[in-house]
Amino acid sequence: MKGFMDTLYGTDEMEQVIIDIINSNVFQRLKYVHQGGAGFLVNERWNVTRYDHSIGTMILAKRLGGNIQEQIASLLHDVSHTAFSHVIDYILKNRDENYHDTNWRKVIDNSEIPLILRQHEIKIEEIYDVNYFALEADLPSLSIDRIDYTLRDMFHQEEITREDINNFLSSLSTDNEQICLNSTKVAEWFFKLYYKEVIGYFKNPLNLYVNETMTEILQTSLEKDIITIEDFQLTDDQLLNIVRNSEDDNIISKLDELISMKNSTTQTKLPNDYSIKVKTRIIDPIVLIENKSYKLTEISEEAKKINNQITQTN
Repeated sequence: MKGFMDTLYGTDEMEQVIIDIINSNVFQRLKYVHQGGAGFLVNERWNVTRYDHSIGTMILAKRLGGNIQEQIASLLHDVSHTAFSHVIDYILKNRDENYHDTNWRKVIDNSEIPLILRQHEIKIEEIYDVNYFALEADLPSLSIDRIDYTLRDMFHQEEITREDINNFLSSLSTDNEQICLNSTKVAEWFFKLYYKEVIGYFKNPLNLYVNETMTEILQTSLEKDIITIEDFQLTDDQLLNIVRNSEDDNIISKLDELISMKNSTTQTKLPNDYSIKVKTRIIDPIVLIENKSYKLTEISEEAKKINNQITQTN
């Protein structure tokens, strides 16, 4: 067991197999794949990586009692994400935004992961067969994936503190294969925070503009054979360097214009509509009160009202 320090959750003891996976080339690549696509190019607070998020998701799995296979599956759940994350889905017009899921096993099979697992007497099939409720929970339930990216993004954007996070985690537990919270107040806090994440960040006009522009740049680069689909297995910067080295004046001009927005003192006039459509996903956390489970909207009129409003506008 070795100690591992996470920005949000502090220090946790990790099994050696977890450390070995984190140190593998395929996992280290995630340090350079940004979770929010191209947003980091214009806003330094939109800089969460798949690396940090994947480790955070694994830590939550461990703290909620997940076994080693479930911890590994949680750690690897985003390992197949391509450069700029969901931008490839926008290019391919994949409304399910699951391109990375279709390549997940292939990426793992072609990496060091199977060998690392064998060295620790774990079969790769044990990871592929994991169906961990805390990781895979469908909306409107909470999952460790949704919890971590919400907390991590909002912390990086200075919307919440470590004290807020610790307070939330102290209320987090599981019951009957569901993630639940033992406080209505804490559940309402996360409920509102999640919608701040989706509406204030995912649907932020600047974020949409940047990712739509990057989609256009990379789409054109594909059409001109400057890059290939396989190049999306590189990092964000590596893919951008190929585009930059193309000497295509129109593409480079568009890219430079995008990047210049980060330090611009003038506000860019943004479009009113975008081809990228982000649906506001509904959540309804489970609250455990005196050993009985309730959906938050069953015990909070405010939460019920907010979800009804979002449902009507979606």
